[in-house]
Amino acid sequence: LNGSIPNEVGELNNLEYLNIAFNQLSGPIPNTIGNLSSLKELRLFQNELSETIPAELGNIDGLRHLNLRNNNLVGTIPSSIGNLDQLEILYLHNNSLSGNLPFEIFGLTSLKRIFLHNNQLSGSIPSIISDLTYLNKFRIESNNISGIIPQEICSLSLEWEDSITFNISNNSFCEPYPGCVQNHQGYQDTSNCGSMHYFKDPTIIH
Repeated sequence: LNGSIPNEVGELNNLEYLNIAFNQLSGPIPNTIGNLSSLKELRLFQNELSETIPAELGNIDGLRHLNLRNNNLVGTIPSSIGNLDQLEILYLHNNSLSGNLPFEIFGLTSLKRIFLHNNQLSGSIPSIISDLTYLNKFRIESNNISGIIPQEICSLSLEWEDSITFNISNNSFCEPYPGCVQNHQGYQDTSNCGSMHYFKDPTIIH
């Protein structure tokens, strides 16, 4: 399939599974996709989709699986993704997404997998990552994420030594690294770690 995804896709009110991966679809993801209130899985990966992730995705509150990997998506991850409280799988890797890692992601306590690697994301990891008790895969390598990795990350049941399961390499995280992460952090650009006041946990209220 090629061409763009038609706006009329938003009229398929009873659709539960939408899988149009591995095609040559281009253009934006239509905002109308947020009208698919029955949708449980959305798989648009391995296409040539461009522009930004529509904030309207946050309207699909029953969504469990979101896979937009390997496209040409740009801009920020919308904070409305924090409305998807049933989301278990979040695959946004291999795009050109930028801006801060949304704090709202770490409130999605049903998440099992977060794959955000190979983008241009910045920001830091908040201490509430410990709330993601079902998380078994966490990959954010090759971004611009920085700051101190919170000790709370060690409460997660991740296979720290397995880079397919846990990978934070090629970012800008500063020492000290939590014990579970030590020796598994990979390469980190620490050139901006001198002034630690710059790196604040966003969960701390001043």
